[in-house]
Amino acid sequence: MLALSYSSGHVAITTLALIALLGMRAAGVGDQLVGAALIAAAATVGVVGISVVILGFHFVSDVVGGAALGVSVTLTALRAQAVGHPTPPRDREQR
Repeated sequence: MLALSYSSGHVAITTLALIALLGMRAAGVGDQLVGAALIAAAATVGVVGISVVILGFHFVSDVVGGAALGVSVTLTALRAQAVGHPTPPRDREQR
């Protein structure tokens, strides 16, 4: 008996890693390194998503749902982090 489940945890976790790399920018990591890491992570998400569909573990909708879950959780966490550390207001006199 084949038991498919929504959403794909494999894709959700790899997508969390992809989006979490955006936090590297806040840590002061160079743009080139962040860009290279994002490309590598995006490729990994794609490969994992395609492989779980081809191997019959999930439907395409499961993979899309897992990616949406990973994106929403990570963006919420990044937003919460930004709220916890607000940027200081700019001096209006300075130009």
